[in-house]
Amino acid sequence: MLTLNLKDGSVLNAEFTVTSNTDYPGPPSPVAVQFSGLLFVPENQTYDVQLTMSSPELVKYIKISIWDTKGGAKAAEYVFNDPVNFNTFNIPTDKLTVGRDYQMRIIAVSRADDTPYAISRDNR
Repeated sequence: MLTLNLKDGSVLNAEFTVTSNTDYPGPPSPVAVQFSGLLFVPENQTYDVQLTMSSPELVKYIKISIWDTKGGAKAAEYVFNDPVNFNTFNIPTDKLTVGRDYQMRIIAVSRADDTPYAISRDNR
């Protein structure tokens, strides 16, 4: 039911149905995170992970996990509290081995209830 209250005080009511050929699992996440860059810092042998985030006030912390792709084990995990709109997180390389393949997993955790926000990767 759609109800419109008009300026003249009258009310319009109408029933309607939305039909779609796409399944929508729910509303989009209130927090959007964009992976902006990964830079190697040779002076201290670390990586700077750059993330841009909408609504950082909703996020308690960002967790970045590094996984060994072939071994399937977590190699390292880093937590960064109170993120802002533009973030540069410094990741040490002392837990990484040259020649191995790694995967980075990023989680933004809600300040309100400690649950992770859905962060999707755009493959386009």
